[in-house]
Amino acid sequence: VDTGAIFRRSTRIAFDKVQSIDVVQPFAARLFGLAELQIDVGSQERSKLRYLQLGRAYALRDYLLARARGYQAEAAPTTQSISVLTDLNEADEVLVQVSPQTLLLAAVTSHEFWGILLGGVVFVGIGLAIGQWWVLLAAAVPTISGLFGFVGRRVTGQFNYTLSRRQHGLRISRGLTSLTSQSLPPRRVQAAQVSQSPVWRRLGLYRIDIEVIGWGAVTDNEDKSGVSTILLPAGSMEQVRVALGAIWPRADFTTVELTRAPSRARWLHPFSAPFLRWGHDEHLVVSQHGWLVRRWQLVPHARVQSVRVVQGPVSRRLGLADLEFHT
Repeated sequence: VDTGAIFRRSTRIAFDKVQSIDVVQPFAARLFGLAELQIDVGSQERSKLRYLQLGRAYALRDYLLARARGYQAEAAPTTQSISVLTDLNEADEVLVQVSPQTLLLAAVTSHEFWGILLGGVVFVGIGLAIGQWWVLLAAAVPTISGLFGFVGRRVTGQFNYTLSRRQHGLRISRGLTSLTSQSLPPRRVQAAQVSQSPVWRRLGLYRIDIEVIGWGAVTDNEDKSGVSTILLPAGSMEQVRVALGAIWPRADFTTVELTRAPSRARWLHPFSAPFLRWGHDEHLVVSQHGWLVRRWQLVPHARVQSVRVVQGPVSRRLGLADLEFHT
């Protein structure tokens, strides 16, 4: 990859070092049918090819991924998708799709949405208590703006979410104004987190975030580089099983028997102790925690790099300890 007019830069990438390749279409580039190719070699910095004609970007992506997996493929001149909203062709197997209605319902019932709303209500209550009506306006404008902005980011960012399987691996496509086609190498997924907010428990919705080498730690949204660690923005338990089965075919966290934390753990965690559970089987280590937002953290045995036991003075008196798994 050669770049630069005044300061020239030449980058060489071995085929077998390519981990994944993403095709990103920012809004302006999408208007002209152009796309950016981001080549991930496992480091924080990615080599980028911008901007290519969309069909050419898809064809080059498929060719490079084939060569990265040892296949002597031929570079196709162009590849067309069956839809402008997704990166799919006839040979792809669609595993999970999330409708915009589900994304909207998940956004307005999430704990983040209610947190923003509660903050606005508190300010309104303060304004009424002190008799200052200008506080109502000062609280209403940022609260309404924050709610619309939060829902808009969640819906447009994950719009038409599709998890598919093709010959050279898994693919996630999402986005309304900016379309991202993200390669997902299962061998680089180190851990996963399944979460469920209080209202979601009534609706039967779950969310999956993953930790991938080179993408950073598990986050709740898009990071600065535009790579999302969201494996499933919102879906049913059946969709959770399908999505996790795509990366870990032999593992099922719902079958792992979980053990409660000892009752004396209430002295250290008075609210969350009743919800602390842990367990393992031949494939996964599973921990469950959270009295408000329920979270299950899943780590395959093969991804555990080290284990640490932590015990403070109070926990020593109680006969307790913390167990940490490092990926």
